[in-house]
Amino acid sequence: MVPHNAPTRLVALVAILLIATSGCAGNDTTQTTTAPDVSTTPSALPSDTAGSAENWTAEAANPPFGATSGETNVLVQDVVPWDGGFLAIGTESQPVPLPSDLPPEIVELFSEEVRELFPEGLPSQDEAIEILQDAGLFDEVMAVLSDHPEASDALSTGPLPRLLVAAWSADGLDWERAALHQPTDIAGVSSYSTRGDRLTVVGPIGRLDGIVPITLEVATTTDLVNWETTEFIVTQDSTGNPVDITSYAHPWEVAANDTGWIVQVAVDPPSFPTTVQTWTGTWSGAPTLGSVDDHPSQIIATSAGFVEVDDEISFSPDGIDWNPVRPPDEDFRVDGMAPLNEGAVMIGGSPGRDTAVYVVDATASDWHRVELSADVGELVYLMPSMSPAFFKYGTDGLDSWIIATPDGERWVVEPYERTIESAFPMLAATNGEYVLTGEIPAPFSEGVAVWQRWNLLD
Repeated sequence: MVPHNAPTRLVALVAILLIATSGCAGNDTTQTTTAPDVSTTPSALPSDTAGSAENWTAEAANPPFGATSGETNVLVQDVVPWDGGFLAIGTESQPVPLPSDLPPEIVELFSEEVRELFPEGLPSQDEAIEILQDAGLFDEVMAVLSDHPEASDALSTGPLPRLLVAAWSADGLDWERAALHQPTDIAGVSSYSTRGDRLTVVGPIGRLDGIVPITLEVATTTDLVNWETTEFIVTQDSTGNPVDITSYAHPWEVAANDTGWIVQVAVDPPSFPTTVQTWTGTWSGAPTLGSVDDHPSQIIATSAGFVEVDDEISFSPDGIDWNPVRPPDEDFRVDGMAPLNEGAVMIGGSPGRDTAVYVVDATASDWHRVELSADVGELVYLMPSMSPAFFKYGTDGLDSWIIATPDGERWVVEPYERTIESAFPMLAATNGEYVLTGEIPAPFSEGVAVWQRWNLLD
C-alpha cells in the first residue's frame, strides 16, 4: 500500500523548487557626503576608447562550489570582486518540511506509476527529482501541478529561507568555501548588494510570511563574520491602506556604504495597488521613511551618496533629498550600472541607437563617454552586475559581448560565444586583473556550468 503522503511530499517538493529557483535579487551599495547642485546638465569629459586586451584568451576555471551541474545544492547568484580576488555568493537549498498527509482527492491526481516510485515516502529533494527524471515521470508531475492549482495550494508550506553561502578565490580558478556567518536575527535574506569589500543584506526578523506589521533588518559586513545592523518596522499605517486589510511587505532592493543605507520595500495589499516604500538611514542613526512610489527603481551607491534611475536619473547624499541629473544625451536610458572607483559605470542606450557606456563621478555630475572600439549593436538585454563587467547579448545568442574595465580608463570589448543556450544566469565580474565569467544552466536542465577566466590587462 502506497502511503498517501508520498505524493503529498512529491507535489510540495516540485512546487517549492519552482518557487525557490524562480527569482533572486541583488544590487549595489554606497557612502555619504554632501551633494552639489546637479540640476544642470553635467559636463561631458573627454572620451576614452574601449579596445581589446592583447592577451584576451579564455582559461577554464573551476566552479565556485565544486560542481558543474545539478550535483550541487548551491545555486550561484552572483560573483563580485572581493579582497583582491573574487567572491561567489550562492543560495543553498534547505530541507523542505512538507505536509504529512493529503486529502484523497489530491492523491488521486497522480498516477500509480508516480506513487510506486516512493513506497517509503520521499527521500531528499534532490533525490526525489532525480528519481522522477530517471523514471521519465518528471514532466508528468509538472503537468499535474500546472493543471491542478488546488494541489499546490494543499501542499503549500510557506516561503523558504534563503541561506546565503560564499566561496572565495584569489585568482578565479580555484575556490575555497568562505565562512559567511549570516546575521542570526534575519529569518531569510530577501536582497543583498556589494560595493567594494562590503556586503549588505536585508531581510525580515523572525518570520517569512511578510505580513504587515513586520520588522526588517539591514546588516552590513566587510569580513563576512561581524555585522553592523539596524532595523525598521513597516506598519499598516505607513502603507496608507485601510487598517482592516492584510498587506504583505517584501524588501526589493538594498544599497549601502560605510555611513548609510537605502532599502526599497514593496507592499502588496489584496485588491489595492502595490506601493514601494523607500527607507534610509545611517548606521548610527534612526531609520527614516522617505518616498512612497507606485513602482521600484534602480539604485546604486557611490562614495558620495546614491544614484537612482527611474523615469529620470537623480542623486541624493542621504536617500531623502534628491536632485535631478541630466546625462549629455537626454534620450539615454540606463539599463545597468555597477560601482566603479568613487562613482559608477552606466551602460544603456537610446531608442534606435547603439549601446552607450558612461563613467560617472560620485555625484553623477560628471559624465565620461566611453567610445567603444567595436560595433556591439543595440542593447537587447544586459545581465545585472555588481562590478564593471557586463554581459550584453541578443535574444538569439549571436550578439553576445563582454564589456569590462579594471579602472574606468582601460576597456575590453570582446565578442562572447555562448556555450549554454538556456543559461540562467550569465555572470561576469572583474577584480581589476581578470574577468571571470559563468554560464549557469537553467533549473532542471541537463546543461553543464561553464566558468572561464579572461586576462583583462595587456
